[in-house]
Amino acid sequence: MTFAPSSRAEAVSATVAQAGSLALVEVLDARPLAGDLFRRHFNAAIPVFPRHFVLVDRARDAGAPAIGYVHHTRFGDASLAGGLVVSALEFRRLDEATAAAVRAEGGLAEFVMRASCASIEGVGAVFAYMGDTKSIRVNLRVGFVATEYKHLHVLWKRDLAEDRRKEIVARVGALGPF
Repeated sequence: MTFAPSSRAEAVSATVAQAGSLALVEVLDARPLAGDLFRRHFNAAIPVFPRHFVLVDRARDAGAPAIGYVHHTRFGDASLAGGLVVSALEFRRLDEATAAAVRAEGGLAEFVMRASCASIEGVGAVFAYMGDTKSIRVNLRVGFVATEYKHLHVLWKRDLAEDRRKEIVARVGALGPF
């Protein structure tokens, strides 16, 4: 039997990071919080398997839409990050202090990626498959670097021998888009 939260509050399992009134929360089921945001951006249903990170504004009522989302999937000694989306228009609705905190973090997308990647433990690397210029710029600021595979970028989480790095990159690169 799978856990299906009956309310937005039950869906939250942990606060990962905060910036002003914004909280990046890891949730068991992202559909109630970020399903619409994901569908509008990707024209697809949000993944139903772990791990989900959702950016919410705690200063707004419980029915307010998610402001951002990213998904991480464990793959051996790596995490595969995907589905990054933020609602940039929501930035205008933030209070002045929160907007300043977000600017200091590099923006909504950078905050989501930096905080979600920092919370991923037990892996040597986080990978992202990106073709969008804005997303690449954001993730380069987070610390991702390009690999020899087109669109595949990596954020090294710990020091690994060069041969081990090449092995992990080759395994993830063989997946193609994820």
